[in-house]
Amino acid sequence: MIVEIEQARPSCRPSLDYNEGKVLRGVAELVAYANMESTDSKYIYELFDRYEKTRYYVAEKSFHASVNPSETDTCTEDQVLEFISGLMDHLGYGRQPFLVYRHFDIDREHYHIVSVRADKTGRKINNYYEKRRATAYMREVAAQYGFTLAPKGSQVRMSKDISGDQSKAVRFNPRGEALSQLTGIYKAALSYDHEGLSQLSCILEDLGVRATLIQTDGGQRITLQGLDRKGNPVTEIYNEQEIGQPLYQMAATSWAGHSARRGRNARQKERVRSLVGFAFGISKSEGHFVNILKNKGIGVHLSKTADTGEVFGITFVDHSTRTVFKASDIRDVISVGLMRNAVATGKWRVEDRGRARNAYVKDARVNAREDSERMRDLRAGVIARVLRPVGQPKGASWSGKVKPDKDQQRAKFDEERAGAMDVNFEDRRYEEKLR
Repeated sequence: MIVEIEQARPSCRPSLDYNEGKVLRGVAELVAYANMESTDSKYIYELFDRYEKTRYYVAEKSFHASVNPSETDTCTEDQVLEFISGLMDHLGYGRQPFLVYRHFDIDREHYHIVSVRADKTGRKINNYYEKRRATAYMREVAAQYGFTLAPKGSQVRMSKDISGDQSKAVRFNPRGEALSQLTGIYKAALSYDHEGLSQLSCILEDLGVRATLIQTDGGQRITLQGLDRKGNPVTEIYNEQEIGQPLYQMAATSWAGHSARRGRNARQKERVRSLVGFAFGISKSEGHFVNILKNKGIGVHLSKTADTGEVFGITFVDHSTRTVFKASDIRDVISVGLMRNAVATGKWRVEDRGRARNAYVKDARVNAREDSERMRDLRAGVIARVLRPVGQPKGASWSGKVKPDKDQQRAKFDEERAGAMDVNFEDRRYEEKLR
């Protein structure tokens, strides 16, 4: 067993968002809690906020740890929960509100603990030598709860972030191995709460993968292709047989599960709604609107007509909570009509000024380079005609003198050195006569 304790944060909300988001996506569940009256999501956030708003300054307010039993451990879930209760009491969090989540998003089930480092009076829980104290407790109760200890030095680890940054999804890397990346990214995209192939394609596009539905003799199939940052294909098209996974069947199963949980995304919808309303209020163009939300971890996908380029659909992919919403889900803050009205009233520029400026600068640089090359050729031709008359010896300088070669330079040096020796010899003979 390995216990990993995350570095403390100024707030418990990121840890709660991570675990509650896993619960909403159906890959985790709340299995235990302590010193709390309810497990309602709203109550949990309000309770932790009250503990964080203390009258003393506490910079490190969050406690987030993961308990990872190994395959060789014989402990049951009840024993793991009993071990977690004893560990929290040993570290000083026995009277604090804390939650225990069981995660099964990977092959190995593990547990996450979330608590707060400030008590009811506002004083900070003592976290000095936390790793050392947790290691000592694990060694003491290992035999009692039936788990084996990891090698020395790795039983309890301190981590900067065990939950990861959910707003930065893993993107396809053209330099890496294609098949393994496509499979991993496709499985990660299926964990998003979405409906249908169109929304799945939007998710994969943000992650650098293009998904295409094809009809074969055996039924419907999905093909995958890797993309670069500009959306250009950088790999060949791989079918389900080459990838070795029933991609369409996996997607259909995922859509059925997400549809059953569709009504549980109220908090995630409110986050997207508020950010979209904020971005629409301050944006100056369509590109500006898309970039603002992209920096917030939300991908914007505009469906446009092929002939006129008019927008007829909007899809938002929130990579922080792994949810997908259409404009109709938040129609009070954004819609196709509002976007067209923004252009018609002058709130949005028809053409993105930044893109137009980049195109102008690029054309200006190309023209300047061509003019420079043309003038250089013209100047070289004029100089050759004026300063190099026909019949001038090869290797001559601008004055017409020919530079001596190495043998001539060496002969001249030897001649000058011999003359200097003779002069010095005569001078010494004259000095001897004077003496």
